Amino acid sequence: MRAFPSSWKFDINEISPDDGQDHRWEYKEGGDFVYYVKNDDDQWIPSADQHNEYFVVGNLLCTRWFEDDTEYREWWEIPMDGDKMKWTALRGNDDGTTANIEFEMTRVKG
Repeated sequence: MRAFPSSWKFDINEISPDDGQDHRWEYKEGGDFVYYVKNDDDQWIPSADQHNEYFVVGNLLCTRWFEDDTEYREWWEIPMDGDKMKWTALRGNDDGTTANIEFEMTRVKG
């Protein structure tokens, strides 16, 4: 298992999930991460998520966090090429169907 301390940003594009917002994550050396959202002043601020942790095995990124006292976990395949990373995952929809989700991210720092 390894960490990849760095910050990554995701900007809305044609392959993004349609949630209407940009995303940014900061992965830290100790295995925790900060998920950032934009406030009304268009500034990046940490989200209200709690207990954010991750680990990496090969190209598999495993994440776990709590939001409003509910635990969430996701596993992503994340091939990296320099300062670019493409995420792919199978995600459940509210109606019980599944969708293949892709993100393409750019390293901000690290």
